[in-house]
Amino acid sequence: MADLELKLESLELGDGGLLRGRDYSREEIRRAPWEWDKVVKSSHLTNCAYQQACNFNLYVKDGIVVREEQAGNYPARNDPSVPDFNPRGCQKGACYTHRVYDPTRIKYPMKRVGERGEGKWKRISWDEALTEVADAIIDTATKEGPDAIVQAGGTRVMNAGSEGAGPTTFFMTLGAPLSNVTADNGDDHQGVAVTMGKVIIADSADNWFYSNMILIWGGNPAYTNIPNFHFVAEARYNGTKVVTIAPDYSPSAIHADLWVPVNIGSDAALALSICQVIMRENLYREDFVREQTDLPLLVVESTGKFLREKDIKAGGREDIFYFWDLKTGKLTEAPRKTL
Repeated sequence: MADLELKLESLELGDGGLLRGRDYSREEIRRAPWEWDKVVKSSHLTNCAYQQACNFNLYVKDGIVVREEQAGNYPARNDPSVPDFNPRGCQKGACYTHRVYDPTRIKYPMKRVGERGEGKWKRISWDEALTEVADAIIDTATKEGPDAIVQAGGTRVMNAGSEGAGPTTFFMTLGAPLSNVTADNGDDHQGVAVTMGKVIIADSADNWFYSNMILIWGGNPAYTNIPNFHFVAEARYNGTKVVTIAPDYSPSAIHADLWVPVNIGSDAALALSICQVIMRENLYREDFVREQTDLPLLVVESTGKFLREKDIKAGGREDIFYFWDLKTGKLTEAPRKTL
């Protein structure tokens, strides 16, 4: 069998320099001592959302990245009893170099020359591409206003960090509407923001270690939160009970003490039934729900909706709610900072 050759094409660097890699045979790689010219720091943007930018060491030989390795140099916690973040990374990051050197990777602008879906494209220069985009934005903003320009991610990698900060800032400055970057999640982020007051309500992942119980519901962190999932496993080893609610026996269910299989689409019914039991058996902390939830708010029986200022005052606001103060015996405006 002909020996496998790893062809490393010329790489054009951002500074205009040109490094030409040599060919390495499989036998040569296996027999020769592993060598590298330098080690550089890097990270990856691979749909990691809020857990992105894991620290990696890249081993470079003849200008080619030949190996990636988790750096494992995150500082230890103040509490020595809690595991630290080292190392951070996943399979997507470890094989990122394959994407960099993939022969099918598009490295320059392409313009469609045929009908949509026909698959006919031609290469154009960066100046030509940027000029066409700029002209289209200026023409649309001038004739129809910035509201007619919509930022859409398409099928790109979604990240909330450096990859998304530039475009988002540009469109915000332009005055264009910003579409939800995670529309595939339905009303997840919007619902959490309205209910909890902010999108990200969880603490740092290492605090999972302090939990008495970890409830995995509506997710599969063993696959989607790989850099942090070790905290779940370590917490379980430390005595934490892990419960996974999922219709399938997912990888996260495999690593749980209890798997609760539910029919697809029945999650809301299960959640409401749990709430009913909690309230009926008085299993909640009354002082907490009074201060931190909407449970004390008054509801209009005829509509089933919260009593709002607009219901009792002409020109009243829609976002002001009320509760009944047992000490004063009066209708009292709910504090906005806790809602």
